[in-house]
Amino acid sequence: RRQDNNNVGVGQNKTKALSVYLRLLRQCPGDALALSMAIDLSFATGQQWVAFEAATICYAYWQDRRQLLSGYTIGASWIAVGLAAGGRFAAAEALVQQSNSFASSVIDLEGC
Repeated sequence: RRQDNNNVGVGQNKTKALSVYLRLLRQCPGDALALSMAIDLSFATGQQWVAFEAATICYAYWQDRRQLLSGYTIGASWIAVGLAAGGRFAAAEALVQQSNSFASSVIDLEGC
């Protein structure tokens, strides 16, 4: 008889997934999907410090390449969430303001 282990160790799987996302972000800090998943999962598991760590891993990469990355505003938004999770509210707010001004300079919002 096969034992159903679907619910066994779910917390361990989430913790392992968080560590995998952080390792992936260290290798590929421009991966917006991994960044969003790491931050989302960190809040779901009550480990907001992981959101902050993910944000700090990716911050310099996204800032250095903001002129080149088409998804800069999305990445910057996720990074701002992670910074806020770590209590860096002023830095998060500044990043959001910078991202908004960047987006408005790239996209003609008046024509929408």
